[in-house]
Amino acid sequence: MKFYFTNQTIERHDSRVVELKIEEQTGLELENPFYDGDAKEVKSLDAGQPSNLSDAEIVAMDLKKIRESDGVIAFITRADILSIGSWMEVFYCHHILGKPMYLISPLERVRTHPWAAHYSTKVFSNPYEFIKFAQEEFPNGRRK
Repeated sequence: MKFYFTNQTIERHDSRVVELKIEEQTGLELENPFYDGDAKEVKSLDAGQPSNLSDAEIVAMDLKKIRESDGVIAFITRADILSIGSWMEVFYCHHILGKPMYLISPLERVRTHPWAAHYSTKVFSNPYEFIKFAQEEFPNGRRK
């Protein structure tokens, strides 16, 4: 199965470590918008430069990847920074497309927020809880 892995731009390096651990331990394929595919945007961001893609290009690329996925895994670790893109991707995935959305966040105020709770198929407080769930729900990265 393939899931779009939305995460906060400022936390993209640490999130990448989590993404790879989930893939390794579950067999799921995660599409990280910062690192997978052609990842044009991250090259600019990592160089400390603004993205060389237009807003329209970024949004169109992300929405296409979500449409092509089986759902979204949202990894949100900070509430003190804007995560508008991640939350728009959550809404698009679950409300518009009707696909499953799994939220992983150590922050209780994120996990219990009415909008986050409503648009989450299932909520986890850490990646290890999600990994355990995924190993049972998607053995070898596939639906049961």
